[in-house]
Amino acid sequence: MKYGKFLQKKGMIGFVAPSFGCNIDPYKSAFENALRRWKQQGYGLDLGPNCFEGSGVGISNTPELCGQELTEFYLKADNDCLIACGGGELMCEVLDYVDWEKIAAAPAKWYMGFSDNTNMTYLLATICDTASIYGPCAPSFGMKPQHRVLKDAFAILTGEGAAEHADGICGARDYADHSKDGGNSCAPGKMEGEGIGDAAGTSYRTKKPIPKFCVHGYPKWEIEGIKDEENPLAAYNLTERKILKLYDGTAVNDQSLSNAGAAVSDLPLREYSAVGSDAMLCSAASPGGNCTEGSGRKERNSGYPILTGKEIPETAFEGRLLGGCLDCLVNLLGTCYDHTDEFLEKYKEDGVIWFLDACDLNVFGIRRAMWQMEHAGWFRYVKGFLIGRPLSALEPVMGLDQYQAVLDVAGRKGVPVVMDMDLGHLPPSMPLITGSYAAVHVQGNDIRVEMELRP
Repeated sequence: MKYGKFLQKKGMIGFVAPSFGCNIDPYKSAFENALRRWKQQGYGLDLGPNCFEGSGVGISNTPELCGQELTEFYLKADNDCLIACGGGELMCEVLDYVDWEKIAAAPAKWYMGFSDNTNMTYLLATICDTASIYGPCAPSFGMKPQHRVLKDAFAILTGEGAAEHADGICGARDYADHSKDGGNSCAPGKMEGEGIGDAAGTSYRTKKPIPKFCVHGYPKWEIEGIKDEENPLAAYNLTERKILKLYDGTAVNDQSLSNAGAAVSDLPLREYSAVGSDAMLCSAASPGGNCTEGSGRKERNSGYPILTGKEIPETAFEGRLLGGCLDCLVNLLGTCYDHTDEFLEKYKEDGVIWFLDACDLNVFGIRRAMWQMEHAGWFRYVKGFLIGRPLSALEPVMGLDQYQAVLDVAGRKGVPVVMDMDLGHLPPSMPLITGSYAAVHVQGNDIRVEMELRP
Protein backbone atom coordinates (compact mmCIF):
# COMPACT_ATOMS: atom_id res chain seq x y z
CA MET A 1 0.00 0.00 0.00
CA LYS A 2 1.34 3.41 -1.01
CA TYR A 3 0.68 6.64 0.86
CA GLY A 4 1.05 10.23 -0.28
CA LYS A 5 3.52 12.69 1.15
CA PHE A 6 2.09 14.99 3.77
CA LEU A 7 1.13 18.52 2.85
CA GLN A 8 3.80 20.97 3.95
CA LYS A 9 3.29 24.48 5.27
CA LYS A 10 2.92 26.77 2.26
CA GLY A 11 2.33 23.64 0.15
CA MET A 12 -0.03 23.49 -2.82
CA ILE A 13 -3.55 22.10 -2.45
CA GLY A 14 -5.17 20.90 -5.66
CA PHE A 15 -8.93 20.91 -6.23
CA VAL A 16 -10.89 18.80 -8.72
CA ALA A 17 -14.56 18.25 -9.51
CA PRO A 18 -15.04 14.75 -10.92
CA SER A 19 -18.51 14.81 -9.38
CA PHE A 20 -20.44 18.05 -8.63
CA GLY A 21 -18.70 21.39 -8.99
CA CYS A 22 -19.29 24.47 -6.83
CA ASN A 23 -21.29 26.51 -9.32
CA ILE A 24 -24.28 27.37 -7.10
CA ASP A 25 -24.89 28.28 -3.49
CA PRO A 26 -24.54 27.20 -0.80
CA TYR A 27 -21.57 25.27 -2.22
CA LYS A 28 -20.03 28.17 -4.17
CA SER A 29 -19.87 30.58 -1.24
CA ALA A 30 -18.70 27.87 1.16
CA PHE A 31 -15.95 26.81 -1.24
CA GLU A 32 -14.82 30.40 -1.77
CA ASN A 33 -14.65 30.92 2.00
CA ALA A 34 -12.61 27.75 2.40
CA LEU A 35 -10.21 28.95 -0.29
CA ARG A 36 -9.80 32.27 1.53
CA ARG A 37 -8.98 30.44 4.75
CA TRP A 38 -6.37 28.23 3.15
CA LYS A 39 -4.80 31.20 1.38
CA GLN A 40 -4.62 33.11 4.68
CA GLN A 41 -2.89 30.07 6.19
CA GLY A 42 -0.21 30.32 3.51
CA TYR A 43 -1.22 27.44 1.24
CA GLY A 44 -1.11 27.67 -2.52
CA LEU A 45 -4.31 26.84 -4.41
CA ASP A 46 -4.40 24.89 -7.68
CA LEU A 47 -7.95 24.87 -9.02
CA GLY A 48 -9.03 22.52 -11.76
CA PRO A 49 -11.08 23.86 -14.68
CA ASN A 50 -14.27 22.16 -13.45
CA CYS A 51 -14.31 23.46 -9.86
CA PHE A 52 -16.98 26.07 -10.61
CA GLU A 53 -18.62 24.18 -13.47
CA GLY A 54 -22.19 22.94 -13.50
CA SER A 55 -22.87 22.12 -17.12
CA GLY A 56 -22.70 18.35 -16.71
CA VAL A 57 -25.43 15.84 -15.90
CA GLY A 58 -24.97 14.60 -12.32
CA ILE A 59 -21.35 15.80 -12.46
CA SER A 60 -19.60 19.12 -13.05
CA ASN A 61 -18.91 18.74 -16.77
CA THR A 62 -18.83 16.06 -19.45
CA PRO A 63 -17.41 12.68 -18.37
CA GLU A 64 -14.49 13.20 -20.77
CA LEU A 65 -13.52 16.58 -19.31
CA CYS A 66 -13.97 15.36 -15.73
CA GLY A 67 -11.76 12.33 -16.38
CA GLN A 68 -9.17 14.51 -18.06
CA GLU A 69 -9.08 16.92 -15.11
CA LEU A 70 -8.82 14.12 -12.56
CA THR A 71 -5.94 12.41 -14.38
CA GLU A 72 -4.06 15.63 -15.11
CA PHE A 73 -4.27 16.98 -11.58
CA TYR A 74 -3.33 13.67 -9.97
CA LEU A 75 -0.23 13.45 -12.17
CA LYS A 76 0.75 17.13 -11.79
CA ALA A 77 3.85 17.81 -9.74
CA ASP A 78 2.59 21.33 -9.04
CA ASN A 79 0.13 20.27 -6.31
CA ASP A 80 0.76 18.16 -3.22
CA CYS A 81 -2.68 16.69 -2.56
CA LEU A 82 -6.19 16.76 -4.02
CA ILE A 83 -9.52 17.63 -2.40
CA ALA A 84 -12.77 17.03 -4.26
CA CYS A 85 -15.22 19.90 -4.70
CA GLY A 86 -18.27 17.82 -3.92
CA GLY A 87 -20.21 14.61 -4.12
CA GLY A 88 -22.77 14.05 -6.85
CA GLU A 89 -24.58 11.41 -8.83
CA LEU A 90 -22.76 10.07 -11.88
CA MET A 91 -19.03 10.04 -11.19
CA CYS A 92 -19.06 6.43 -12.36
CA GLU A 93 -19.35 7.74 -15.92
CA VAL A 94 -16.01 9.53 -15.50
CA LEU A 95 -14.07 6.32 -14.87
CA ASP A 96 -13.73 5.39 -18.56
CA TYR A 97 -11.81 8.62 -19.13
CA VAL A 98 -9.33 8.28 -16.23
CA ASP A 99 -5.87 6.93 -17.07
CA TRP A 100 -5.60 4.34 -14.32
CA GLU A 101 -2.28 2.97 -15.56
CA LYS A 102 -0.61 6.36 -15.25
CA ILE A 103 -2.17 7.04 -11.85
CA ALA A 104 -1.09 3.62 -10.55
CA ALA A 105 2.48 4.21 -11.76
CA ALA A 106 2.67 7.79 -10.43
CA PRO A 107 4.00 8.76 -7.02
CA ALA A 108 1.25 8.42 -4.45
CA LYS A 109 -0.77 11.54 -3.69
CA TRP A 110 -3.42 12.07 -1.04
CA TYR A 111 -6.95 12.36 -2.45
CA MET A 112 -9.80 13.31 -0.14
CA GLY A 113 -13.48 13.17 -1.03
CA PHE A 114 -16.82 11.84 0.07
CA SER A 115 -19.97 10.13 -1.20
CA ASP A 116 -19.78 9.87 -5.02
CA ASN A 117 -16.00 10.22 -4.66
CA THR A 118 -16.03 6.58 -3.56
CA ASN A 119 -15.49 6.06 -7.29
CA MET A 120 -11.99 7.45 -6.73
CA THR A 121 -11.14 6.63 -3.11
CA TYR A 122 -12.13 2.97 -3.45
CA LEU A 123 -10.48 2.45 -6.82
CA LEU A 124 -7.25 4.12 -5.72
CA ALA A 125 -6.96 1.42 -3.06
CA THR A 126 -8.16 -1.57 -5.08
CA ILE A 127 -6.70 -0.75 -8.53
CA CYS A 128 -3.68 1.41 -7.71
CA ASP A 129 -2.76 0.08 -4.24
CA THR A 130 -2.78 3.69 -3.06
CA ALA A 131 -4.42 4.94 0.13
CA SER A 132 -6.95 7.77 0.12
CA ILE A 133 -9.12 9.65 2.59
CA TYR A 134 -12.87 9.15 2.72
CA GLY A 135 -13.51 12.55 4.21
CA PRO A 136 -15.09 15.99 3.76
CA CYS A 137 -15.16 17.77 0.42
CA ALA A 138 -13.70 21.25 0.04
CA PRO A 139 -16.82 23.40 0.68
CA SER A 140 -17.23 21.89 4.15
CA PHE A 141 -14.07 23.71 5.23
CA GLY A 142 -15.86 27.02 4.64
CA MET A 143 -18.35 26.62 7.51
CA LYS A 144 -18.36 28.95 10.51
CA PRO A 145 -17.37 27.80 13.02
CA GLN A 146 -15.49 24.75 11.84
CA HIS A 147 -16.38 21.41 13.37
CA ARG A 148 -13.68 19.21 14.90
CA VAL A 149 -14.10 16.70 12.08
CA LEU A 150 -12.52 19.20 9.65
CA LYS A 151 -9.45 19.53 11.82
CA ASP A 152 -9.21 15.74 12.07
CA ALA A 153 -9.41 15.37 8.29
CA PHE A 154 -6.93 18.13 7.47
CA ALA A 155 -4.53 16.77 10.09
CA ILE A 156 -4.24 13.61 8.01
CA LEU A 157 -3.32 15.60 4.91
CA THR A 158 -0.64 17.53 6.80
CA GLY A 159 0.56 14.68 9.00
CA GLU A 160 -0.08 16.71 12.12
CA GLY A 161 -2.52 14.08 13.34
CA ALA A 162 0.29 11.55 13.40
CA ALA A 163 2.48 13.96 15.34
CA GLU A 164 -0.22 14.23 18.01
CA HIS A 165 0.11 10.48 18.57
CA ALA A 166 3.87 10.14 18.13
CA ASP A 167 4.02 7.93 21.22
CA GLY A 168 1.76 5.40 19.52
CA ILE A 169 -1.01 5.90 22.06
CA CYS A 170 -4.46 7.15 21.13
CA GLY A 171 -6.12 8.28 24.31
CA ALA A 172 -9.68 9.29 25.04
CA ARG A 173 -10.77 12.67 23.78
CA ASP A 174 -12.16 15.19 26.22
CA TYR A 175 -15.28 16.82 24.84
CA ALA A 176 -16.02 18.83 27.95
CA ASP A 177 -15.36 22.10 26.14
CA HIS A 178 -17.66 21.13 23.29
CA SER A 179 -20.63 19.69 25.17
CA LYS A 180 -22.95 22.52 24.16
CA ASP A 181 -22.22 22.55 20.44
CA GLY A 182 -21.34 18.91 19.90
CA GLY A 183 -17.86 19.67 18.58
CA ASN A 184 -18.66 22.53 16.20
CA SER A 185 -15.93 24.70 17.67
CA CYS A 186 -13.01 23.78 16.90
CA ALA A 187 -8.59 -1.26 -14.60
CA PRO A 188 -5.21 -2.71 -14.83
CA GLY A 189 -3.65 -4.76 -12.09
CA LYS A 190 -1.91 -3.24 -9.09
CA MET A 191 1.46 -1.57 -9.41
CA GLU A 192 4.01 -1.35 -6.63
CA GLY A 193 6.03 1.72 -5.74
CA GLU A 194 7.33 4.07 -3.09
CA GLY A 195 5.32 6.80 -1.51
CA ILE A 196 4.90 6.07 2.16
CA GLY A 197 6.08 9.40 3.47
CA ASP A 198 6.39 11.57 6.49
CA ALA A 199 6.35 15.35 6.39
CA ALA A 200 9.77 15.30 4.75
CA GLY A 201 8.69 12.73 2.21
CA THR A 202 11.01 9.99 3.47
CA SER A 203 10.08 6.34 3.09
CA TYR A 204 8.60 4.28 5.87
CA ARG A 205 9.95 1.16 4.26
CA THR A 206 12.99 2.04 6.40
CA LYS A 207 13.23 1.51 10.15
CA LYS A 208 11.36 4.71 10.93
CA PRO A 209 8.15 4.38 12.95
CA ILE A 210 5.01 3.97 10.90
CA PRO A 211 2.70 7.00 11.29
CA LYS A 212 -0.56 6.41 13.13
CA PHE A 213 -3.65 8.60 13.05
CA CYS A 214 -6.33 8.40 15.70
CA VAL A 215 -9.88 9.64 15.12
CA HIS A 216 -12.58 9.62 17.80
CA GLY A 217 -16.33 9.76 17.44
CA TYR A 218 -18.23 12.98 18.09
CA PRO A 219 -20.95 13.59 20.68
CA LYS A 220 -23.75 14.93 18.47
CA TRP A 221 -24.96 14.72 14.89
CA GLU A 222 -27.17 16.53 12.40
CA ILE A 223 -30.48 15.12 11.23
CA GLU A 224 -31.58 18.28 9.44
CA GLY A 225 -29.12 20.85 8.11
CA ILE A 226 -29.65 24.61 8.11
CA LYS A 227 -27.18 25.44 5.35
CA ASP A 228 -28.87 26.96 2.32
CA GLU A 229 -28.43 29.69 -0.30
CA GLU A 230 -29.05 32.43 2.25
CA ASN A 231 -26.88 30.84 4.95
CA PRO A 232 -24.10 29.08 3.00
CA LEU A 233 -21.53 29.08 5.81
CA ALA A 234 -23.77 27.55 8.46
CA ALA A 235 -22.19 25.01 10.77
CA TYR A 236 -23.68 21.59 11.40
CA ASN A 237 -27.05 21.68 13.15
CA LEU A 238 -26.12 19.25 15.92
CA THR A 239 -29.40 18.35 17.57
CA GLU A 240 -29.08 14.57 18.02
CA ARG A 241 -26.95 12.69 20.52
CA LYS A 242 -24.83 9.93 19.08
CA ILE A 243 -25.84 6.49 20.36
CA LEU A 244 -23.73 3.62 19.12
CA LYS A 245 -25.13 0.14 18.45
CA LEU A 246 -23.04 -3.02 18.58
CA TYR A 247 -23.78 -6.53 17.48
CA ASP A 248 -20.81 -8.64 18.58
CA GLY A 249 -20.81 -11.66 16.30
CA THR A 250 -17.80 -13.11 18.08
CA ALA A 251 -19.91 -13.62 21.21
CA VAL A 252 -22.98 -15.16 19.60
CA ASN A 253 -23.52 -18.90 19.36
CA ASP A 254 -24.96 -20.90 16.45
CA GLN A 255 -28.38 -21.17 18.11
CA SER A 256 -28.63 -17.37 18.26
CA LEU A 257 -27.87 -17.17 14.56
CA SER A 258 -30.53 -19.79 13.87
CA ASN A 259 -33.11 -17.81 15.81
CA ALA A 260 -32.09 -14.64 13.98
CA GLY A 261 -33.16 -16.22 10.71
CA ALA A 262 -36.86 -16.11 11.57
CA ALA A 263 -39.21 -14.50 9.11
CA VAL A 264 -39.64 -10.78 9.69
CA SER A 265 -43.40 -11.15 10.10
CA ASP A 266 -42.87 -13.70 12.90
CA LEU A 267 -40.61 -11.43 14.94
CA PRO A 268 -41.88 -9.45 17.93
CA LEU A 269 -42.29 -5.70 17.76
CA ARG A 270 -39.85 -3.53 19.65
CA GLU A 271 -40.47 0.08 20.52
CA TYR A 272 -37.98 2.86 19.96
CA SER A 273 -37.81 6.14 21.78
CA ALA A 274 -37.38 9.40 19.90
CA VAL A 275 -34.29 9.63 17.72
CA GLY A 276 -31.30 10.84 19.68
CA SER A 277 -32.41 9.85 23.17
CA ASP A 278 -30.40 7.57 25.44
CA ALA A 279 -32.96 4.75 25.50
CA MET A 280 -33.27 3.44 21.97
CA LEU A 281 -34.25 -0.17 22.63
CA CYS A 282 -37.35 -0.20 24.77
CA SER A 283 -39.19 -3.53 24.70
CA ALA A 284 -38.58 -6.73 26.58
CA ALA A 285 -37.11 -8.12 23.40
CA SER A 286 -34.33 -5.60 23.70
CA PRO A 287 -31.38 -6.38 26.02
CA GLY A 288 -31.41 -3.99 28.93
CA GLY A 289 -33.44 -1.34 27.14
CA ASN A 290 -35.31 1.42 28.95
CA CYS A 291 -37.44 4.18 27.52
CA THR A 292 -39.70 6.98 28.51
CA GLU A 293 -43.43 6.37 28.66
CA GLY A 294 -45.45 6.77 25.49
CA SER A 295 -42.41 7.30 23.27
CA GLY A 296 -41.53 6.18 19.89
CA ARG A 297 -41.92 4.30 16.71
CA LYS A 298 -42.25 0.53 16.55
CA GLU A 299 -40.08 -1.84 14.52
CA ARG A 300 -39.64 -5.56 14.17
CA ASN A 301 -36.93 -7.01 16.38
CA SER A 302 -34.25 -8.39 14.11
CA GLY A 303 -33.54 -11.29 16.45
CA TYR A 304 -29.93 -10.17 16.85
CA PRO A 305 -28.82 -9.04 20.34
CA ILE A 306 -27.90 -5.41 19.77
CA LEU A 307 -26.17 -3.55 22.57
CA THR A 308 -26.74 0.17 22.83
CA GLY A 309 -24.63 3.03 24.13
CA LYS A 310 -23.50 2.46 27.70
CA GLU A 311 -24.31 -1.27 27.47
CA ILE A 312 -21.43 -1.85 25.02
CA PRO A 313 -18.43 -3.61 26.63
CA GLU A 314 -14.87 -2.99 25.52
CA THR A 315 -14.61 -4.36 21.99
CA ALA A 316 -11.66 -4.22 19.61
CA PHE A 317 -10.82 -5.53 16.14
CA GLU A 318 -8.21 -4.86 13.45
CA GLY A 319 -7.82 -5.03 9.68
CA ARG A 320 -7.44 -3.04 6.46
CA LEU A 321 -10.00 -0.29 6.03
CA LEU A 322 -12.04 -0.62 2.86
CA GLY A 323 -15.39 0.84 1.87
CA GLY A 324 -17.22 4.07 1.17
CA CYS A 325 -20.67 4.95 -0.08
CA LEU A 326 -22.68 1.73 -0.39
CA ASP A 327 -24.65 3.10 -3.34
CA CYS A 328 -21.41 3.52 -5.31
CA LEU A 329 -19.78 0.28 -4.18
CA VAL A 330 -22.59 -1.97 -5.34
CA ASN A 331 -22.64 -0.05 -8.64
CA LEU A 332 -18.94 -0.86 -9.18
CA LEU A 333 -19.35 -4.52 -8.22
CA GLY A 334 -18.81 -6.88 -11.16
CA THR A 335 -17.60 -4.19 -13.55
CA CYS A 336 -14.17 -3.95 -15.16
CA TYR A 337 -13.27 -1.58 -12.31
CA ASP A 338 -13.96 -4.20 -9.66
CA HIS A 339 -10.51 -5.31 -8.48
CA THR A 340 -11.75 -6.07 -4.98
CA ASP A 341 -10.76 -9.74 -5.18
CA GLU A 342 -7.13 -8.82 -5.87
CA PHE A 343 -7.11 -6.45 -2.89
CA LEU A 344 -8.67 -9.08 -0.63
CA GLU A 345 -6.18 -11.75 -1.60
CA LYS A 346 -3.20 -9.45 -1.20
CA TYR A 347 -4.26 -8.36 2.30
CA LYS A 348 -6.06 -11.52 3.48
CA GLU A 349 -3.62 -11.99 6.36
CA ASP A 350 -4.61 -8.54 7.65
CA GLY A 351 -8.29 -9.06 6.99
CA VAL A 352 -10.68 -6.24 6.10
CA ILE A 353 -12.77 -3.82 8.13
CA TRP A 354 -15.62 -2.74 5.87
CA PHE A 355 -16.95 0.80 6.43
CA LEU A 356 -20.29 1.45 4.74
CA ASP A 357 -22.28 4.63 4.27
CA ALA A 358 -25.73 4.46 2.65
CA CYS A 359 -27.07 7.56 0.89
CA ASP A 360 -30.12 7.06 -1.37
CA LEU A 361 -30.74 3.39 -0.52
CA ASN A 362 -33.74 2.58 1.63
CA VAL A 363 -33.70 -0.42 3.97
CA PHE A 364 -34.47 -2.87 1.16
CA GLY A 365 -31.81 -1.30 -1.05
CA ILE A 366 -29.28 -1.73 1.77
CA ARG A 367 -30.28 -5.35 2.29
CA ARG A 368 -29.99 -6.09 -1.45
CA ALA A 369 -26.59 -4.41 -1.58
CA MET A 370 -25.32 -6.44 1.39
CA TRP A 371 -26.62 -9.65 -0.22
CA GLN A 372 -24.88 -8.84 -3.49
CA MET A 373 -21.54 -8.01 -1.84
CA GLU A 374 -21.70 -11.20 0.22
CA HIS A 375 -22.44 -13.35 -2.82
CA ALA A 376 -19.62 -11.68 -4.74
CA GLY A 377 -17.23 -12.83 -2.00
CA TRP A 378 -16.33 -9.35 -0.81
CA PHE A 379 -16.84 -10.22 2.87
CA ARG A 380 -14.78 -13.43 2.93
CA TYR A 381 -11.92 -11.99 5.01
CA VAL A 382 -13.97 -9.53 7.03
CA LYS A 383 -12.80 -8.68 10.56
CA GLY A 384 -15.56 -6.23 11.40
CA PHE A 385 -18.09 -3.75 10.03
CA LEU A 386 -18.42 0.00 10.60
CA ILE A 387 -21.91 1.08 9.58
CA GLY A 388 -22.85 4.76 9.38
CA ARG A 389 -26.17 6.47 9.85
CA PRO A 390 -28.22 5.88 6.67
CA LEU A 391 -29.56 9.07 5.10
CA SER A 392 -32.65 7.49 3.53
CA ALA A 393 -33.24 4.52 5.82
CA LEU A 394 -33.82 5.86 9.32
CA GLU A 395 -37.42 4.69 9.23
CA PRO A 396 -38.46 1.02 8.80
CA VAL A 397 -40.31 -0.19 5.74
CA MET A 398 -42.69 -3.17 5.94
CA GLY A 399 -41.18 -4.19 9.27
CA LEU A 400 -37.56 -4.05 8.08
CA ASP A 401 -35.35 -1.58 9.94
CA GLN A 402 -31.86 -0.27 9.21
CA TYR A 403 -30.22 -2.72 11.61
CA GLN A 404 -31.77 -5.90 10.29
CA ALA A 405 -31.06 -4.68 6.75
CA VAL A 406 -27.37 -4.94 7.60
CA LEU A 407 -27.32 -7.77 10.14
CA ASP A 408 -29.03 -10.42 8.06
CA VAL A 409 -25.70 -10.56 6.20
CA ALA A 410 -23.13 -8.96 8.49
CA GLY A 411 -24.57 -10.66 11.57
CA ARG A 412 -23.68 -14.10 10.19
CA LYS A 413 -19.96 -13.38 9.72
CA GLY A 414 -18.98 -13.89 13.36
CA VAL A 415 -17.44 -10.43 13.71
CA PRO A 416 -18.31 -7.17 15.49
CA VAL A 417 -20.77 -4.88 13.69
CA VAL A 418 -20.74 -1.26 14.88
CA MET A 419 -23.80 0.72 13.76
CA ASP A 420 -24.95 4.34 13.92
CA MET A 421 -21.34 5.48 14.08
CA ASP A 422 -20.19 8.89 12.86
CA LEU A 423 -19.99 7.99 9.20
CA GLY A 424 -22.06 9.05 6.24
CA HIS A 425 -24.41 11.71 4.95
CA LEU A 426 -25.77 12.70 8.38
CA PRO A 427 -22.70 14.57 9.65
CA PRO A 428 -20.22 14.65 11.20
CA SER A 429 -18.48 11.78 9.43
CA MET A 430 -15.15 10.51 10.78
CA PRO A 431 -12.38 10.74 8.15
CA LEU A 432 -11.14 7.24 7.35
CA ILE A 433 -7.99 6.28 5.43
CA THR A 434 -9.02 3.72 2.83
CA GLY A 435 -6.28 1.09 2.56
CA SER A 436 -4.67 1.78 5.92
CA TYR A 437 -4.34 -0.81 8.69
CA ALA A 438 -6.81 0.09 11.42
CA ALA A 439 -7.55 -0.87 15.00
CA VAL A 440 -11.10 -0.09 16.12
CA HIS A 441 -11.91 0.33 19.80
CA VAL A 442 -15.48 0.62 21.06
CA GLN A 443 -16.66 0.91 24.65
CA GLY A 444 -19.88 2.40 25.92
CA ASN A 445 -20.79 5.23 23.59
CA ASP A 446 -17.20 5.92 22.54
CA ILE A 447 -15.43 4.78 19.40
CA ARG A 448 -11.94 5.47 18.15
CA VAL A 449 -10.22 4.30 15.00
CA GLU A 450 -6.43 4.10 14.98
CA MET A 451 -5.13 4.11 11.40
CA GLU A 452 -1.59 3.01 10.73
CA LEU A 453 0.10 3.77 7.40
CA ARG A 454 1.31 0.21 7.05
CA PRO A 455 2.70 -0.80 3.61
